Amino acid sequence: MAKKCLYEDSECEKRFMETLKTYPQQMYLLQLMRKSFKDSSLDSDVIWILFNYTFNRKFKIDDENANLIDKPNIEVDIIGGKCASIIVSNATQPQHIPLLNFITAIEVKCSIFDNGEENEEKKLKAKQRDDEQRAIQKQLYDRLKMGFNKVSLLELLVTNQGKGQNSDAWLNASYNATIPYDIMEKDEIFKNRLSNESLTAVGHYVFKKGSVKKDEINEFLSGSGEVVVKKETKLNPFLKDEYTIRNRKIIEEALNRDLSKVYFYRIRGSVQYFVST
Repeated sequence: MAKKCLYEDSECEKRFMETLKTYPQQMYLLQLMRKSFKDSSLDSDVIWILFNYTFNRKFKIDDENANLIDKPNIEVDIIGGKCASIIVSNATQPQHIPLLNFITAIEVKCSIFDNGEENEEKKLKAKQRDDEQRAIQKQLYDRLKMGFNKVSLLELLVTNQGKGQNSDAWLNASYNATIPYDIMEKDEIFKNRLSNESLTAVGHYVFKKGSVKKDEINEFLSGSGEVVVKKETKLNPFLKDEYTIRNRKIIEEALNRDLSKVYFYRIRGSVQYFVST
């Protein structure tokens, strides 16, 4: 009997997000966030991040037929912004104030490659049908029209545990991680992700992850991985549109109420530090 993959794609996405919150030292995402703020005039090295945030408001966004419709309860996987650091009298550490003048959004999608699956056609579980590609494109388009300064797609590629002892396990994990990437590249799955001309500003990043220790608290904590830049993110071209301006105000009003829920991270050089809330 074929060995079944450990998780479904939605469960992988959930576990990955929990890893990012709990183990910031593993957070390749911080490098991606750094790129998102490259065009910003803000010079603080502290950023704030919200995970799986739902806006309980209605946004005006055009559909496939260019008709404006109300979209309520939109959940965004990752939202981030910069902070202002101020020194409060008698305090030993600066206080970090979340800013809302430059906000980036990241959507996370997961693909699974199961080496234990005997059927070659079923080894790769990825959103690749035309309707699935269109759904991803529409989601990213909606994020642009909501009024985020920058929008990116982060793809997570999950593989089986690398076999072997010590360095062999790491080498095998690294090799495993390249297999689904090469397949998706060859089949133009990545290429078709952002093929819609309205998504020219959306960034595209692929996180190749091969796990080593199956019994870790989370398989993303130990393994071989790297983030591949498929396409750099650019400034949102719709920010001056009438309804995008209105939507942006909704975003800022909502976040102003929930900034107590943010996670703070320091990005400095190649070292990443966690700044507690």
